[in-house]
Amino acid sequence: MDAVIPAAGRGSRLGELTADRPKGLVDVAGRPLLAHVFETAVDAGADALVVIVGYEAAQIVDRFGDTFEGVPITYVHQRERLGLGHAVVQAEPSSTLVTTGCYVLPEDIFHACALVRPSAEGEYQLSEAVGLLVRAGYDVATVRLGERVNVNTSEDVERANETVRGESRTNRNG
Repeated sequence: MDAVIPAAGRGSRLGELTADRPKGLVDVAGRPLLAHVFETAVDAGADALVVIVGYEAAQIVDRFGDTFEGVPITYVHQRERLGLGHAVVQAEPSSTLVTTGCYVLPEDIFHACALVRPSAEGEYQLSEAVGLLVRAGYDVATVRLGERVNVNTSEDVERANETVRGESRTNRNG
């Protein structure tokens, strides 16, 4: 299974934390945020990572290179950052399945993303494409892979640090 991982955004709500680096390289519990995402994808069964890059893309490529824990990484550049749905469409030639941390979706997600109209903010929302699949009769279910924390503000980064540190203590003691 290929994991498509959107990592093109700047993370502008993170302010100074992303002034000179992409959101995916913000430190969470001593590791870049993307390292935690990659680890979750690999633990879920991904045998290839397709990473959508944009803002400061070279930093992500330089940090992770061609593999993560032996799993190959392919980078796809999202030249215009127009939302998660648009990011997923960028990966279409490179992948057959998508995982966003919450979903494992069929190849038809690419077609569904292409049908989505932009939001008022001009972004293509992945949730709209998933909704199209559901209305078309696809079964969509979520699988909990640990605690999830959105990382959009500096306060979110601190919450993510606390969550990861708490999970590490639980894993060591359990």
